[in-house]
Amino acid sequence: MQESFSGKTYTVKLANGTSWKWDFRSNGYFYFSTSDCFSDTGKWSIKETKVCTEGRKINASCNEVRQNGAGLNYKRDNGDVIPMVVQ
Repeated sequence: MQESFSGKTYTVKLANGTSWKWDFRSNGYFYFSTSDCFSDTGKWSIKETKVCTEGRKINASCNEVRQNGAGLNYKRDNGDVIPMVVQ
């Protein structure tokens, strides 16, 4: 699972039209930004089938991730499952 994130950038399109961009750097840090001008940085890691993030603004969280063709499905804290598309 580590290789699915390390050094990769993913985009996400939510049902409400908002888009996200996650940049998972190989040094264990991430950069996150949204189309509505929110951004954060922090640490990321993999625990079994979950990606765990702890940002400066975003609370620490571990979310289930499953392979979906060339991309991934990400289960949000609210239970929504959203596709993550690698760039």
